[in-house]
Amino acid sequence: MSRLSRERAIAAALEIVDRDGLDALTMRALGRALGADPMAVYHHLPSKAALLDGVVEAVLGEIPLDAAPERPPEERIKSLARGYRAALRAHPNALPAVATRPDVSRVALRLVDTALGILLEAGSSPADALTLFHATSCFVVGHALDESGGAEPVTAEGYANLAAVAAAAPHVTPDDTFEAGLAALLDSVSDRR
Repeated sequence: MSRLSRERAIAAALEIVDRDGLDALTMRALGRALGADPMAVYHHLPSKAALLDGVVEAVLGEIPLDAAPERPPEERIKSLARGYRAALRAHPNALPAVATRPDVSRVALRLVDTALGILLEAGSSPADALTLFHATSCFVVGHALDESGGAEPVTAEGYANLAAVAAAAPHVTPDDTFEAGLAALLDSVSDRR
């Protein structure tokens, strides 16, 4: 068996979360998955909070940071947002941790720095870049949370506006709503230049 490391522990933690959910992630379960004494894990991840931060870091680490400077800034930001969504969709059980843990890891800071750099290059003021980054990040996470919850059938009877759009509902996909929301948010990139 390979030596215990922080990276190995985080990878095993993400596997537990993906398979069994966040509630199943304990130091004891992680120790079992690693074939190690749970106390040994504390040398690499000193608390449950550090373990959850590691899970978030692993998910964010899957986002490709495509820096292709020849592409327009709007397309580069869309690419980052799509990559973020793809990472969240790949790990729906980790979504609550991603949505609530502070983004302070080197991986998270590199993502934020990359996105802010693109927005600043596009001509956004520092305040606008920060606002737009935060709004886009919240949109991506919120959309992923909404998408992971599934949709319950809703009756439109007695609600005229719902009834008017009910026939279109089966044809509107999560991809459609994601792209529409992302486009609406990022129109302000070109509007602010």
